[in-house]
Amino acid sequence: MTRPDSNGDVTCTGTVTANLPVRSAPLQLVWDTTHITETSTDAQGQFRSTLRLPDGRHTLVARFSGEGYPISASESTPQVVDVSLLRIIPFTTVVGILLTLAVILLLFAGIAWYYLRRTPGRRIFNLMSGREPPLPGIPGMDRAELEGEPGTEVPPGESSLLHDEPLIARYARILKEEGMSAAAWDVYRQFAGHIAHKLVIPKHTTLTPREVSRSCMQKPFCEAFSSFVNTYEQIRYGGQRSVAIQEEFEGRMDATKAEMEDGLS
Repeated sequence: MTRPDSNGDVTCTGTVTANLPVRSAPLQLVWDTTHITETSTDAQGQFRSTLRLPDGRHTLVARFSGEGYPISASESTPQVVDVSLLRIIPFTTVVGILLTLAVILLLFAGIAWYYLRRTPGRRIFNLMSGREPPLPGIPGMDRAELEGEPGTEVPPGESSLLHDEPLIARYARILKEEGMSAAAWDVYRQFAGHIAHKLVIPKHTTLTPREVSRSCMQKPFCEAFSSFVNTYEQIRYGGQRSVAIQEEFEGRMDATKAEMEDGLS
C-alpha cells in the first residue's frame, strides 16, 4: 500500500495464491468496515486498485470470499493509514496560498488607510518621520506649519475672540481671499484659543479639535462647539466645499460664538 498523495489517494496492491496464483479472483477492498470497492486479480493473481480517502485515520482490509473457487475465503491483515490533507499539500500550493493571503491583507490595509484618510477627525501619521501628512488642498504644508508649532503656551491677555476685526467679518474676508478651508481654520483657531485661555489649557495647539472639545465638557457651550468641530473637520480634513456645508458651518459658527460669549464672558 502506498502513502496517500495530495488528494488522499492510496494505491492498494497484493496477491491471491493457493500454492499457485489465483487468477480473476474477485476481491473487496474494505475501509472503515463500511466502504467497499470491488476489484479482481490479473493473470498472475495480483491486484492493484486506488482508493481516495478523506482526511483522518482509516483501516483497510483486502477480502477474498472464495465463492466459486475450491479454496477457503481469506482476508489480509488490517492496514492503518493516516490521511492529513493539510500536511501533504505540495509546497508550491502552500506558497500560493500564503501569497494570496498576503495580497488580501494588503488590500484590506489599503482600504483601511484610505478610509482613515477620508474620515474627518482621524489622524494618520507618517511612522517613519513622526509627522502628520499634508492637509488636503494645500500641497507641501503640514499641520505644524499651518496651525503653529506644538507646545505653544496660552498667551496672557484678552480672549482671542476680541479682535479689532469682528469674527464674522474676519471669516468673510479670509473666505474670499483664501478659500473655505483657511477661513474655517481661522475660526477654529480663535474658538480653541478662547477656550484654552478661559479654561487655562496649556499647549492647546498640541490637541486635536476633538480633544479640545472634550476638554470643555460640562460647559454650556460644549454641545455647540462639538457640532462646530464636526463640520469644521469635514471642511478642513474631509475636503468638502459645497454650498450646503458652508451654510452648515456658518450656522454652527454663529451658534458657538453666541454660546461662548454667554458662557465665558
